[in-house]
Amino acid sequence: MLNMKKKVNSVNMALEILNCYDPEKMLLGITELSKKLGVSKSTVHRLVTTMEKQGYLEQDPDSRRYKLGLSILRLSEIIMKNYDIRIIASPIMQRLRDYTEESVHLNVVSYAQKARVCIAKQESHHDLRYVIELGQFLPLHLGASGKILLANLDEQHIISALENIPDNDKQKILSDLEKIRTQGYCISYGERIPGASSISCAIKNRSDKLIAGLTVSGPSNRLTKEKVEEYLEQVKNAAAEISKQAGYQS
Repeated sequence: MLNMKKKVNSVNMALEILNCYDPEKMLLGITELSKKLGVSKSTVHRLVTTMEKQGYLEQDPDSRRYKLGLSILRLSEIIMKNYDIRIIASPIMQRLRDYTEESVHLNVVSYAQKARVCIAKQESHHDLRYVIELGQFLPLHLGASGKILLANLDEQHIISALENIPDNDKQKILSDLEKIRTQGYCISYGERIPGASSISCAIKNRSDKLIAGLTVSGPSNRLTKEKVEEYLEQVKNAAAEISKQAGYQS
């Protein structure tokens, strides 16, 4: 029992050593760690030596202090795969599709193509439904799916995306983008495809940066203005849930 308690204490201390590192402190010596943790240098040295053998710490040859090792990188790669936005979004998109009975899409910005591209979808079960192909490039300045992304880009990328748009149309689009940023969502009726309605909200990460856009789309004779008003809150909540799981903090 005593031996198990000592092992648990050692694990806790090793985790505390890892927690001492941050972007401002990427190299730490035994003495620094000892002072931070309030334990003896011999205890820190023993733990650091073990963590170095396991690849969680590496000794810098010049300063002789320690930095995080490649085993941390290996674990972070596993974490990032678990937090792939498509994996996070999939069950939430499915619930939203089942609730609205309309198609749900996840779109991201292709900066190289100055376009949006669909990376995940949950299609409606109706015979008549809104269909979009995965990987298909579509304009950013037309429709709710594109505009919700465009509205959340920085000024430089917005200007670049609109460089071939006539000035009169450009001013209208810029006005629309300002409204979208203010209200936090975008709704469109037949803007890109006649007879189609869409509701879109942005998904953001922990740095408040745009990751993707979430859209519910369907034929306007079914996704009427009344239905759009009914579903809007569901789309907002779904986008907020995905954002939260991606690290966003409001």
